Amino acid sequence: MKNCLILLSGGVGARLGDAIPKQYIAVRGKPVLLYTMEASEKCELIDAILVVAAPEYGDTVEALARKNRITKFIGWVPAGKNRQRSADNGLFEIERRGGCENLIIHDAVRPLVTDRIFRDGLSKLETNEAALAAIPTRDSCYLCRDGESFEGTLDRSVIYRGQTPEFFRYESYLRAVKTSTEEELDRVTGSAAVAMNKGIRVALSYGEERNFKITTREDLERFRRVMGEGEEDRGEG
Repeated sequence: MKNCLILLSGGVGARLGDAIPKQYIAVRGKPVLLYTMEASEKCELIDAILVVAAPEYGDTVEALARKNRITKFIGWVPAGKNRQRSADNGLFEIERRGGCENLIIHDAVRPLVTDRIFRDGLSKLETNEAALAAIPTRDSCYLCRDGESFEGTLDRSVIYRGQTPEFFRYESYLRAVKTSTEEELDRVTGSAAVAMNKGIRVALSYGEERNFKITTREDLERFRRVMGEGEEDRGEG
């Protein structure tokens, strides 16, 4: 396998407050996760899709892939105690299956990822060991350390908002993870940080505003609007 994608679908959706995790909430009759799987399936450069999910949703993931003909789906593995440990579980499963050339890690709750984003990130790996999809910040940025008052402004021209996918040369990233301590792996909030901590240059890959992460109720409603779902589609009103 050349390009393997790990879809992180282990979140519990605590911030959304629903009975089921946000990636399994249906929008226009399809779970959010399925939108992400279909977008990944359509990218010709992706050879395999591995989903990381909570064990109680493993059967759901398999059924979604089978029913909707996600032909690149190679299986699922249990999620870890946090995002990075879930990514590690996916990484070690890829290793168990013989490895790959390039590794892609993407949040399942970013269902509007595009073919262009995948292609741009993979192109960066031709001359770099890692890349991260990100977008420039548009807002003025201020520094506040104590949560009460501002110390000054930050130069927004050098500040980017990180998204996913994250792209890695497989061997380099595997080595970075295996040489990291337990504390280092638990401290990071994004997989690219593991590479940065090991001195790996992470290239800028351009994301898109539409490639937002569904974290809050407002994010879910935004996705519903993008997909053209009205109240009548949800049986409301």
